[in-house]
Amino acid sequence: NRIAALNHSRQAVQLDPNNYDLYMNIYECYDQCSRSGVGYAYLQSALNIHGEDQEDAYQRARIYYYLGDYETARGILIDPVENKYEPAMFLMGDVYLATGETARAKSIYQLIQATYGDSAHCFNGLAMCSITDKNWEEALNLISQGLAMKRGLRDGTGENKGVHGPLRYRSARPEGADLPVDPLIKTGSGES
Repeated sequence: NRIAALNHSRQAVQLDPNNYDLYMNIYECYDQCSRSGVGYAYLQSALNIHGEDQEDAYQRARIYYYLGDYETARGILIDPVENKYEPAMFLMGDVYLATGETARAKSIYQLIQATYGDSAHCFNGLAMCSITDKNWEEALNLISQGLAMKRGLRDGTGENKGVHGPLRYRSARPEGADLPVDPLIKTGSGES
């Protein structure tokens, strides 16, 4: 029940007012209930948390990302990305995608791969770049590589915190139909 979850989350914020994830969880609950305006107020409150480390910078940038203030998010992420703080690097890729800078996003995801190795999250980011550039075959190849990874998406914590929406691809077949990419589907033809 979302109402109970919201009540518990609000109580938890009172007990731990410096926990970014609590504010993010409240925002996500309100957003799922089509009340993102109320959720935005919690994101704004989270910006009052004072901290100086890379995690704090990442969390503040994440909040600005959700608020749609990509330039502020980008500015906050510069130092953590230069220090190769993995969650910040993924978020910077997401910021570049959101602003249509696919070449920069691709460069960040490739840097993450070179620094930390392959992950489904990297392949997802690279696939989103290819989709944005309408390079359907490359996107499908990258999606397939990501799905082949044994475990879930990696963002430095082992959790999927990517902000990408559902992946879609345009088939190379003549009918060119848009098909959703389902992790249970192993081929583009819908066969499992």
